[in-house]
Amino acid sequence: MKFALLNNKRIEAKPNLVAECICCGEKVRSYCGKIIIHHWKHIKLSECDKWHESETQWHREWKNKFKKENQEFIMFNSENGEKHIADIHLKKINLTIEFQHSPIEINEIKSRELFYEKLIWIIDLTHHEKNISFNSNIFKAFDKFTDEIISKDFQLHKKIEGKELQLEIIKSEKEFDKILEYYSEIKNKHFPAYVKYNNKSSSAKRVLKTLVSEKNENPNTKGYSYSDENMTNLKEISELDKTDVHLLMIWKNKHKRWYEAEQPIFFDLGDDYLYRNIENIKSSNGVIVKKYSKEKFVRHYKEQNE
Repeated sequence: MKFALLNNKRIEAKPNLVAECICCGEKVRSYCGKIIIHHWKHIKLSECDKWHESETQWHREWKNKFKKENQEFIMFNSENGEKHIADIHLKKINLTIEFQHSPIEINEIKSRELFYEKLIWIIDLTHHEKNISFNSNIFKAFDKFTDEIISKDFQLHKKIEGKELQLEIIKSEKEFDKILEYYSEIKNKHFPAYVKYNNKSSSAKRVLKTLVSEKNENPNTKGYSYSDENMTNLKEISELDKTDVHLLMIWKNKHKRWYEAEQPIFFDLGDDYLYRNIENIKSSNGVIVKKYSKEKFVRHYKEQNE
């Protein structure tokens, strides 16, 4: 823990101090070595919060991005007496942010999401950098992925005398249409959120092009559809499919337990950005992510809580 109570005041750990736990009130001792970060630890208990995770420098740096009164916030359920220490809680907007470094069980993911009404996960992947790569051309990546599935499903095999012979598919127009139909089904099955998102962008692009063309032909055309407000809105939506917005993140040995999370997940890879998990590609190691500046992320929620 970063904070403890001494004379009813929240203080950070300093050498040779004994204070009270901010959660359970039991005695805690300060640990202030030269290598480990300064922290408080229970003298008798192991930990009073079963969701406790040994704090790393990564945790501490993230906590310090927010005001002290928002850090290690005690959350209490008056109905059942359950109590936990939230890494960050922004009371005005009722938002909890949990920083997760260590592996976590599915049951705990579900329990935390049930306890905290509104939650954001930030997952530490700084130690997974060798297992992570990006493909910025997301459509090319989709095409490759889909082609692999189609080739497997459409290859016909027949065993003759113990040997497997591959029969080529007849490339007729009917068969080609069947493949295209299947291609579309694969995309909708494996990337439903992204397909919906991209369809919205494509539709806005077409509408914007039509309106601009009509406006050029007849400058006196009026109405909300031709207003600056609507044009700006359509332009913003039409640009949503740029490659700097969505990326395909390939995570070798992906921790599939995070499939079970229902609250927003952001991955921290150690650079200046957070990568929000938009959609999991469950039959591979792919994750569709959206990139956010860490600085803007923190500023946004701090301003929301003012």
